[in-house]
Amino acid sequence: MFKYIVTRLLQAIPTLIAVSVLVFILINWTPGDPIDQLGLNNPNFTQEDYQRLREAYGLDKPWLERYSRWVWGVLTRFDLGFSRRYGIPAATVIFQQRLPNTLLLSGAALFIALAVAIPVGVLSATRQYSFFDYLFTFINFAGISVPVFWLGMLLIYLFSVQIPGIFPAGGLSSPEITYPAWSEAGFWSDWWRWLFDRLRYLILPAITLASIQMAAWTRFMRSSMLEVMNLDYVRTARAKGLSEQRVTYKHSLRNALLPIVTLVGLAIPQVVNGAVLTETVFAWPGMGRAIVEAILNKDFPVAMAAILLSAVLIVVFNIITDLIYALVDPRISYS
Repeated sequence: MFKYIVTRLLQAIPTLIAVSVLVFILINWTPGDPIDQLGLNNPNFTQEDYQRLREAYGLDKPWLERYSRWVWGVLTRFDLGFSRRYGIPAATVIFQQRLPNTLLLSGAALFIALAVAIPVGVLSATRQYSFFDYLFTFINFAGISVPVFWLGMLLIYLFSVQIPGIFPAGGLSSPEITYPAWSEAGFWSDWWRWLFDRLRYLILPAITLASIQMAAWTRFMRSSMLEVMNLDYVRTARAKGLSEQRVTYKHSLRNALLPIVTLVGLAIPQVVNGAVLTETVFAWPGMGRAIVEAILNKDFPVAMAAILLSAVLIVVFNIITDLIYALVDPRISYS
């Protein structure tokens, strides 16, 4: 197992290098210049200032030299560059300010999607062609077809505008509610108040982000269960007199989960990256929104750091998915 993990990590290095080169070239070849943003809001900005800042940031150097300096900074000091917009290192913007919020939103969305998709998919398969099956088939196709941004705006309109006070329209938390300190009196009451406030802001964007995955995974779960339930060993279990519940949840469900493990493992980085639209609609200060803002404001170090992190997540979760295979199905082993 250890040898397999090391081999996969070594194989991932050329992939990450190729991704970093391609992303660096595309970002730096986009129209406009990061220094141009300074001149737009400053009438006293001269051509001499422009040239001086380009030299200070190394923008006057060829892209290969700039890329080499960036890679050397990442490998030796974990220096992903300096955000010109926020005035702090890009690593601080991504890993301390934005990534935790995105992980919170993505984790909640994945939990909602799995909590709904697996039981609904199993029930649809065990009650094939019933009213329940037809109803959720219709709901699933609707969920797959509805754009995320439209669903987000619809939920805001229904639960924030038409019924004000239930859920906030956007943001991360109420400005007047902060995380209480241990030394404060009444810590637990303030902590529950803080937690309830965060959940109110989290529910709508989490449901919106979970909608597409929820619908797709329900259909996959139903199809996988139907396939497994028709296999010989399941029919043999029924012939031995085992209860239908035991046949379904002990013999069928475990093997039917294998395709879902693949989908979930590959979808985790996609959910993190796909939170761009959801975070934009709900003004959620996460990594996806940071990428959009960084590109619009020519804050290339932040965009580069966020996109490279997305590539790392895809590689890591591909490896984790393969390892979970062995846990779900004992027949699979890695030597």
